Amino acid sequence: MAKRQHRIGQTLVEYAIALATLIAVITMAAIFFYVFKEWSGRVLELVASEYP
Repeated sequence: MAKRQHRIGQTLVEYAIALATLIAVITMAAIFFYVFKEWSGRVLELVASEYP
């Protein structure tokens, strides 16, 4: 019985690590897309300011 409880605990730890990794990846992607959106907006403003 103790071996089964150990396996359940190990599974719980693995799911917790996978969930934390998934949240970190989603957060990094959101930050990347936000920064890219801001940068592209500034580029468009600079390009548009060159034309009369």
